[in-house]
Amino acid sequence: MADPSAHSPTPSTCSGTTTVPNTPRPKHDSDHDHEHGSNGGRSNPSSPQSGRDKSVSRQDSTDPFGDEDAVDAESSTSSAASRRRLHNIQPTCFQKVETLTPALATWQSTHRLDNISLHLNWAPHDTSGSAFFKIQTALQFEDGLTARRDGRVSVFIFIYPERIDHLAFDLEPVEKPLGPDTVALAFEMNRAPALVVPHTYKCVGTSAEATMNSLRELATQLSFTVYTSLPRRKLSESRLRQLCTAVTDQKLSSIQACANTLRLYGGQGAQLLEGDELSKPTLNPPAYDDVGLHRSSLNTTTTASKSQKRRRRSSSESASEHRSKIPTDIKAWLDDRLDAHKQEVIELLGRHRSQILHVLQDFKAELDDKLDAREEKLVEDRLSDLVAAKVEEQMGEVEERVMESITSRPLQASLTFPDHCLY
Repeated sequence: MADPSAHSPTPSTCSGTTTVPNTPRPKHDSDHDHEHGSNGGRSNPSSPQSGRDKSVSRQDSTDPFGDEDAVDAESSTSSAASRRRLHNIQPTCFQKVETLTPALATWQSTHRLDNISLHLNWAPHDTSGSAFFKIQTALQFEDGLTARRDGRVSVFIFIYPERIDHLAFDLEPVEKPLGPDTVALAFEMNRAPALVVPHTYKCVGTSAEATMNSLRELATQLSFTVYTSLPRRKLSESRLRQLCTAVTDQKLSSIQACANTLRLYGGQGAQLLEGDELSKPTLNPPAYDDVGLHRSSLNTTTTASKSQKRRRRSSSESASEHRSKIPTDIKAWLDDRLDAHKQEVIELLGRHRSQILHVLQDFKAELDDKLDAREEKLVEDRLSDLVAAKVEEQMGEVEERVMESITSRPLQASLTFPDHCLY
């Protein structure tokens, strides 16, 4: 299988000017920035532009994510109808892009480093625009420095945008080691990246020596390619082109929060290895007794002899095995996120359970009150009916007795006549 690095992606942006890396850029006043537009105060306005630079400038001026002052300037010179049309256009601006994706790095056509992740952070609408790139992997350290549950420690390669001379992308690289959505990012540096390790770092485990050596070598390169699978909903082709153009034109500074090493490794801080520090040999692990060393050397010799007798795997087998691997740091990150989500779900279920119990208790109390009131009303209605029936019955009996007594007695009447002169 051909190495992915043998086919470098076609550059999509123009070469930017070389600046002194990691140095603060001079702050220009707003009038100067408005006068020079896309130059951003970094290039000489009197110097001629090449056709490629002019095309990029025209592209920046028509970019919907570009400077809003340029749109206002054009609208001021257009007709009233054009101004109304421009006013109705709603630019699809985005505030910040943060991605963490599996990646693979290649350099010098024959070297590669897999099982890594690429952090891409971009804030295009900051004061002057900022970005930051980080390559991350996890290694087994001998002293277990701030180790996670799996006993590994994260190691980073910081890629400062000030150190990038040219950044290009290719949406259709010849080789796609990460699937059909693989994107190739070609970095041309004016200063090599920095390797970030724990502050008390001395040595790594035996199984991680090869990976650490590859990281050290990658951190010394001025030209390398990173293959990754970027989410198109966050970074479309136009946005990716805008990012590469801004980085190439030295318009972006480092995001300080991403470049801060004091918060790494549980707040213990980190050390940056650059230049000659990367060429220093790694300190050996703590010394063992002679018997242990002799036994270790015998085991190493035996293992080496056995490895020479193993059948060589075909390139197709190694490629399929590589595609089936999941980057260990991504797996660890997903495990941590899954544990965090599980804890959140448990807490939410507990809160919902208590709320449901509280609602049920309130509903039960309200229902009991209604039942008691209904029962009292039913009792009162029943008593009223019984009393009314009893009274009616008694009145009927009294009426019967009165009528009976009246009819059973003889009628006696006495007539009395007044005295009259005729009698």
